[in-house]
Amino acid sequence: MLTTADRKKDLNLDVQDCASLKKEIRDTYERVIYMNTGSSGPVPYSFYRSLEKYKDDCHDFGPGALQSIMNLKANVSSLRNSISLMIGCGAESVALMHNTTDGINKAINSINWKNEDEIVIAYPEYISLMLPALRASKIYGAKLKIVPCDENGDYLIDDIFSSVSRKTRMIIMSHVNYFNGTRNDVRKVCAFAREKGIITLVDGAQAVGCIPVNVSEIGCDFYPFPAHKWLLGEEGAGALYVSKEVLSDITPPSLGYHSVSSYHPDKGYILKPDASMFEDASFAYLSLYVFKRAIDFYLTSASSIQSEISRLTTLLKKKILEIPSVKLITPLDFENSSGLISFQQKEFSSLDTCEKLFTDFRIVARTIPFPDCVRASVHFFNTDDDINKLISFLK
Repeated sequence: MLTTADRKKDLNLDVQDCASLKKEIRDTYERVIYMNTGSSGPVPYSFYRSLEKYKDDCHDFGPGALQSIMNLKANVSSLRNSISLMIGCGAESVALMHNTTDGINKAINSINWKNEDEIVIAYPEYISLMLPALRASKIYGAKLKIVPCDENGDYLIDDIFSSVSRKTRMIIMSHVNYFNGTRNDVRKVCAFAREKGIITLVDGAQAVGCIPVNVSEIGCDFYPFPAHKWLLGEEGAGALYVSKEVLSDITPPSLGYHSVSSYHPDKGYILKPDASMFEDASFAYLSLYVFKRAIDFYLTSASSIQSEISRLTTLLKKKILEIPSVKLITPLDFENSSGLISFQQKEFSSLDTCEKLFTDFRIVARTIPFPDCVRASVHFFNTDDDINKLISFLK
């Protein structure tokens, strides 16, 4: 008897190159010009086809059958390997998460905080970084030392250094600032912290899938990121990098059957010896299949994707600089920025600008509260024509 997989063996499940995927995305979202990947990326339909294997197993064996479970475990293991290749670490340093915030909370709450330990963090910062830090202050007595930002939302690395004291336990920062796309010198900060025995948490939400990321070269202790932004994966999946150096000094804040090697009601439990100790229970397996497909595409196309993002963002920023009534907030050089471009129309509020962008040109962007601006996310699937339509509106 033919299985479902046999019946679909001639189905092409893969998109092999950037040009094909770009066409697919633009055909799918032909009603809008999508420039909000920094919030949530458009998932290509071909990525959803990776779910065929999971559905086949459920139809042929049942979701709880041994064969189905073994296949799920194999996909999780393969996903972990793909993530490690993408971010430059060993698979044993990767924990699967539900999203970036999940990873941030587990990282911060794994620390054995002592009263008056200090956390250095910039403000404003993304709320999912600020709230767990504030909670650590409220629950554990840690003290927040705030690094102030300028009117564009940027801060000086030297201000981070000058905020550090002998009580500093952790430095928290974003690899790429969500409000203006500035690429921070995380490698310099992490090297400084490592010399002083300070734990570092770098939020990779706006970096992974957009700019080169190598956590081993960065030298951070924690690096959480999602599937659903620049990688174009599905909501409900993400990952947390945990350095080998910090593993012996932390305790996962929540435990489940994925977290331990063994347990006994009388003898207690033994945590897994690697980052998977942060994985407590069942995953959103459907999202993980899409996550795996998204990463595998990125691994084969990273250079082309980054190059096109660089070209398009530079084009947009140079054109914005030619418009006197618009202020560019994002750095011009791609080496110091990313796929996020933030700007202000001097005569209109960011909300009015964003609403008119959609009603007049069907351009999907978003507002940022500080600095009060519009943020456009430019990915490889965008085009010169998309850029020109945005500029036409701004003029």
